Amino acid sequence: MSTYGYPAATNYQSSQSSFQPLSPAMSHTYPYLPHNPNPSEIESYNRRQAQSQTARLARPANSKHDHRNQFLNVETIPTYHRRRMGGHTRTGSHSSNAPSLTRSYSSGEEEDELPRTSPNTPYSAKVALWQDGVQAASPYDEFGYLGKRHYEPARAHVSEAHIDNTCLAIEQMVYELNERVLAFTFPKHLDVEETANGQRLAYTTRNKPVLEHREYLERLLTKLDETPSHGSQRIVETRREAARIANQQLDQLERMEKMMRHNLHYEQWKKTPRIHVTEPELAPL
Repeated sequence: MSTYGYPAATNYQSSQSSFQPLSPAMSHTYPYLPHNPNPSEIESYNRRQAQSQTARLARPANSKHDHRNQFLNVETIPTYHRRRMGGHTRTGSHSSNAPSLTRSYSSGEEEDELPRTSPNTPYSAKVALWQDGVQAASPYDEFGYLGKRHYEPARAHVSEAHIDNTCLAIEQMVYELNERVLAFTFPKHLDVEETANGQRLAYTTRNKPVLEHREYLERLLTKLDETPSHGSQRIVETRREAARIANQQLDQLERMEKMMRHNLHYEQWKKTPRIHVTEPELAPL
C-alpha cells in the first residue's frame, strides 16, 4: 500500500528493499570507524586504512578507475594532428584554428605525443581559446578615440564690473599715449655712432628724447600683450585698438629717425671738399 492509499504497482521496488549490505571484501577495505570504537575496532580501522592507501598508490596513472578522466580536458594538438583530426569546412579543408576538446585518447602513441592535462591543470599559453590572454588589449580600444571628444576647459567666470575696469585701464593707457605724443618733439640733430651691426643712436643728451619715447612705446605694447581678455570680446577689441595706435606711433618714430639720418648724410656730403678738374690752357699758335 502506498502513502496515498492505493496499492503499489507490481513492478515497484522501494529503495529500502533494494538495499544490500556490504560484502565481506568491501567491508574489509572500507575505512569505517564507529562513533565509540573499542580497541579491536580501532586496530581494524588502522589496518583497513593502510590497505586502502597502499592500493591507491599501486593504481596506475592511466587506469580506467581514475575519476579525473570523466571530466572534459582541454589539450593543445600539434598542427599535423589538427589537420588529421580537425573537422571539415565547407570547402573540404580541415579546420586548424579551433582547439581540440576531447577526452583522453585510448591509443598509447597519441597519449605520448600529446601533453596530459586534468581539470586541475591551468591553461597554458599554447591553448588559444580566444586568441589572446586576459591582459591583452581589447580590439575596441583602438576605436576608443571615436567616442571621446576633447572639450576646452571652461573659462573662469568674470563679472561685468571686472571687464569694465579692464577696458577703462586700457583706455587710460591710450589717453596717456596721446598726451605723450602731443608733448614729444623730435630733435633737429641726432648723434649717430658706427657699430659692427651698422649705425645706431648713441646714448647722449641730444638723443635722449627719442630713446625714451621708443622705450615707452615698447613697454606699452608689452603691457597690452600681458593684459588677459578672459574671453571677453570687449577687452579684445579695446586692446587691439590700443596696440594699433602704439604700433602706429612706433612706425612714425622710426620713419622720422630714418629721415633724420638721411639729412645728416646729406649735410656731411655737402661739407666734403670736391676736386675741381679744369682744362689745361693751350699754347698760342
